[in-house]
Amino acid sequence: MLWSRKKPKEPKRHPDGLPPMPETVCLARTAREVDWKRLLFLCLGGVLFALVYFSPPWPSALNADGSPFPLTPEGKASLALLTVTVFLVFLTINWMMNVAVVAIAIPVGLAVALRAGISPEVMLFALLAVAGTPFILLYGSAPNVIAYGSGQFSQAEFFRVGVGATLLFALVLALFLLWVWPPLGLPLLSGP
Repeated sequence: MLWSRKKPKEPKRHPDGLPPMPETVCLARTAREVDWKRLLFLCLGGVLFALVYFSPPWPSALNADGSPFPLTPEGKASLALLTVTVFLVFLTINWMMNVAVVAIAIPVGLAVALRAGISPEVMLFALLAVAGTPFILLYGSAPNVIAYGSGQFSQAEFFRVGVGATLLFALVLALFLLWVWPPLGLPLLSGP
């Protein structure tokens, strides 16, 4: 018989009407495990910053008028901060919807740019360019999920092609940041 008409047993009550005493009492939460994804995310950002900041002297950077100027340690730190910010958005854009990432990253990126001496326009354009690149994981944007629903490719194929597309896009973005935008009037650094 699937259905039983028996009533469930009532828990034993204390004579004073209090609920029953629990068998175990937990006063504190158990220790949390290490969040390896977050730790890896932060370590990658730190490594990128260190690579750019502690690199040997670079020959020069370009001003808005296209003339070269020496890159100071502060300029290298600003460039490292721009690199880390764009890289973190690159990573985040693939596992969160790109609209949410833009809503979070643009105000934070502009505040970072103003504090670090990076041209706010360059930071804005770099973050907006990266916002349209959820190439690695499917759920970075709705069109990816819709295309996957057609059954024409697997998630593994999407990932494999997306890694190459992301690396290619990173190279193109670096080309624009360093050599195309400065002569067009968008200097990398907002200082002299």
